[in-house]
Amino acid sequence: MKIAIIGNGISGSSAKRIAKEYGHEATIISTNVQIASKSALATIRPTWFTKAQKVSIDRSWAWYKHWNATITKIGTVSNWKDPTKTKEQEDWWLVNPLSVLEEPDIVGIVPYMDMLRNNYDAVLDASGVSLSAELDFFYGATLVSKKAKADFMPLRIHHIRPYHSVHIVESDGMIRLGSSISKNKEKCVNEIYKMKELCEDLKLVSKVNDWELLMGIRTQGKNKEISEPELGNPYTKIGGLHRTGYALAPDLVGQWINSL
Repeated sequence: MKIAIIGNGISGSSAKRIAKEYGHEATIISTNVQIASKSALATIRPTWFTKAQKVSIDRSWAWYKHWNATITKIGTVSNWKDPTKTKEQEDWWLVNPLSVLEEPDIVGIVPYMDMLRNNYDAVLDASGVSLSAELDFFYGATLVSKKAKADFMPLRIHHIRPYHSVHIVESDGMIRLGSSISKNKEKCVNEIYKMKELCEDLKLVSKVNDWELLMGIRTQGKNKEISEPELGNPYTKIGGLHRTGYALAPDLVGQWINSL
């Protein structure tokens, strides 16, 4: 079966990987030249999810292990009360996006799903952005540096305030620091540079002058509802995952592909 996948975020990348596992021919079409994610680190906190979703998380995690992704169920965490003290916490499940995301096979203007029906047996719209009528947008920002150093590698979480944290990762020969999220792009950018300055003051990262800003977009359903792929329907979509994408996407698209 020939499957077209629109978008190469975690949903699209998972769909391609799983489709190939089942012996299908999968093609990712995207406007992105490289991998889609600009996140420093994907965080999964099982305590945030329902009982049913936790089952889905376990199945997604099994896929990450199968793909030999860079993952851990233990995070090194510090907080604003005393940044000098760290704690190994087992409820932080962490995924390095660079270890699971795929580059697109076709780069360019993404066609509508109907335009792909004649050439593919199934199509998954995992672009998120193209579902704009149904989704809210959030900007994400991450800073990357080839010169910066950090003394805790490879993964570190620092709580800035309740329910707000900065992730620091050594990946692909760089230090990645992020991610700031906001509906307002300017606020998002200002926030990530404040995070960097805080991390420099706390000596979590060294002061260097080559930090590069990466911007991305996350989508969320109007009522925080996820647009799940319809099982058995060869022409469907997935979107609105926002912070839950890495927890749920592999399992959701895997169930869809298995239903075709």
